[in-house]
Amino acid sequence: MNPITRQPASQPTIAPSAAAKPRILIAEDEAIVTRDIGVQLVSMGYAVAGQTAYAEQAVALAQELHPDLVLMDIRLAGTMDGITAAQIIRQRFSLPVVFLTAFSGGETLTRATLAEPFGYVTKPFSERELHTAIEIALYKHQVEIALRRSETKFRTLFDSTGDAVMLLDHKGFFDCNPAALEMFGCTSRETFCSRHPSQLSPQWQPGGMDSKALANQRIATVLATGSQRFEWICQRIDSGETFPAEVLLNAMQLDGQPVLQVVVRNIAQSKQAERDAHASLEAQLRESQKMEAIGTLAGGIAHDFNNIIAIIQLNVELLRKAVGTLPPALDGLERIHLAGVRARDLVQQILSFSR
Repeated sequence: MNPITRQPASQPTIAPSAAAKPRILIAEDEAIVTRDIGVQLVSMGYAVAGQTAYAEQAVALAQELHPDLVLMDIRLAGTMDGITAAQIIRQRFSLPVVFLTAFSGGETLTRATLAEPFGYVTKPFSERELHTAIEIALYKHQVEIALRRSETKFRTLFDSTGDAVMLLDHKGFFDCNPAALEMFGCTSRETFCSRHPSQLSPQWQPGGMDSKALANQRIATVLATGSQRFEWICQRIDSGETFPAEVLLNAMQLDGQPVLQVVVRNIAQSKQAERDAHASLEAQLRESQKMEAIGTLAGGIAHDFNNIIAIIQLNVELLRKAVGTLPPALDGLERIHLAGVRARDLVQQILSFSR
């Protein structure tokens, strides 16, 4: 059996690129076959990351070197076989494995599928067959990485949004984000998804059919029309407390199946803010009307009082001319005149206030 060898890597590589050769780990118990595979890989433009005849060492090298692909024989030295080693490598490190084996069917092939291999090449194989299997496996792995990144990005956006987001199909809810659990007072996704949409609102009115039938009818309508946006009364699962919400329904395709995306935004605070703003405007209007009434009253009184003062002032002037130069009479008239002047000034202030 061939010894364990490794080709150290300066930086772990997950997928092949134009700047670096794809690095391949060989797990094969026949030394001659291992050398032959290594020569073929180099001639095809790949790099041999390492090689071993032991399944346990294959797992260790996969962790240490993190190659782009593992060529794995099913029958290896050690306490475990290549299938078990491939399962561990796949589950722990998400590396693609291509089986190189003399087994072409039966129970061994059935077991091999459990490791989710990216290829299965039966010995003896040609260089072309090996090259094709490797390229397909590397491409599938790149696609898998891109898909996993896309799913992670979607999950992050799905879970981080502040609005409640739920996904449902013809069977009911099958996913929701943490905001939905918090908004509807539920402890887990499983508990939430066990609820029918009609159980999340008291607004469903029977009207000849039960609430589930009405909810299913609306769901079917949205799946046919595309989308709907409306305001609705929703209800918490834990306390039964209701709250106003804005609901957006979007029909979409997921894995080729029609799915309904439900986005719910709690608008209780905005509704309360609207009510507070309306009450404030009403209070301002009442205050304005009150001030207008006071101003109108003050203006009316001031005008009437001004007419009275004008009569007094006029008669004072006439009396001044009539009494001549009698000091006592003149003193009295002067005091009346000054009082009239002060009253006139006061009336002008009232008129200014009324305006």
